[in-house]
Amino acid sequence: MTADTRMIGFERDSELGALLAQFGAIQDYRATLPEHLLGILRQQQPSVIIESAELLGAPKCDLGGMQHPDRKTLVRVQTLRVPLDLRLTLRVGTQKS
Repeated sequence: MTADTRMIGFERDSELGALLAQFGAIQDYRATLPEHLLGILRQQQPSVIIESAELLGAPKCDLGGMQHPDRKTLVRVQTLRVPLDLRLTLRVGTQKS
């Protein structure tokens, strides 16, 4: 279903995959992103298919947390936001045009 989704421009992700895996958020976001997006899109249009997902720019992470009171070089992460600017190419149904 999403195995055929072309992932374009994700070589510019500035090691985002390694960062997300290190925080234990997700092991391989590139592999799970198409399926996640498809689930959201299919709530609106059940027969939609994602042909490609293009990363339009390098992601910028926003990290929030609190500095450890005893060890100033240690930060307890409370929030991690990573907005992705994507262009999706979609089609409806199973016929390729």
